Amino acid sequence: MSAAVAGPVLREDDRGIPRSLPLLATLVDAEARRYAATAASRPAETGLLRAFRGGAAPKVPIRAFLERIHLLTRSMPSTRSMVRIDGTCFVLAGIYLTRFVRSPAGREAGILVEPATAHRLLAAAVFLGAKFGGHPPRRWTAVFEASSEGAIRAGEMPDLEGCFLRAIGFRLFVDSDGFDGFCKDASRRCPRWRRRRPASVSGACLQGSQTILIVLVLAKLFEALLAAFHCSAVYLSAGVRCCE
Repeated sequence: MSAAVAGPVLREDDRGIPRSLPLLATLVDAEARRYAATAASRPAETGLLRAFRGGAAPKVPIRAFLERIHLLTRSMPSTRSMVRIDGTCFVLAGIYLTRFVRSPAGREAGILVEPATAHRLLAAAVFLGAKFGGHPPRRWTAVFEASSEGAIRAGEMPDLEGCFLRAIGFRLFVDSDGFDGFCKDASRRCPRWRRRRPASVSGACLQGSQTILIVLVLAKLFEALLAAFHCSAVYLSAGVRCCE
């Protein structure tokens, strides 16, 4: 990973919100608007599509939804401790979401990022991004219910996560080129968030780069374990159903 490329995307504002969050929100919101009319005329004919359309579409704007998740994971009592989601999580979530919609399962099911699916797709992608980005979620599925004003039930999350994982073939590892590529593409597609490339890389950026490399290696190990067992103990104990 290049700190010069990813550094500006991972940098946090004065509220502690990384720039990767509004970048991801802008990209998802643009896709949802693009496919809104097309998706509205298509019935949910597959189990996978029904799962991500859910019972009710959240009315919370995408950016507000992500900001609530980011802030609530650090303050809700159900998290037991202060859980910090950094910019890496939202970059990984964007990459996982891209893999999902381009996967054979996603294409066959006809899933698009549209108003009825965007929030649930993001919830599953962010959950995995946090888990494999070095910040394991602990009992904070209720955060998604609170952030969506009750539209996404906490009980939905195990099914959504399981369906998402199977659709992408448990491919959670992201190499440095893939990470940098998403940062570049997101910055290019959202010009107002683009920042001038720094003349030199600071020590803090270098340290962040080393941290993300470690995260990517850990994600590869997790991916191998998931692929070997097809399902983690969490999903087995929860009795997650396969989406057909």
